[in-house]
Amino acid sequence: MVNKSKEGAYEPEVNSGSRVSRVLSLGLFSAASAIAGGLAVAWWYRKTLSKLQNPIEGAEIQQLDSAIMENEDESAFDANG
Repeated sequence: MVNKSKEGAYEPEVNSGSRVSRVLSLGLFSAASAIAGGLAVAWWYRKTLSKLQNPIEGAEIQQLDSAIMENEDESAFDANG
């Protein structure tokens, strides 16, 4: 006996163009994400190298940043007073 049901039969998708479009958009998104991540890492690495090459300037900048943060904290405390 031959089973005439088509439940298990393979039928190609009619909208294969939309599938290609989805694959391309995923590829473009992945590429853009990789480029953005690479740029972020390069920026961070460059900043770290400049701090290591100029430790005195890096320490001065860090001291200025901490002094600014302290002044902001004190002014916020005074305003809430």
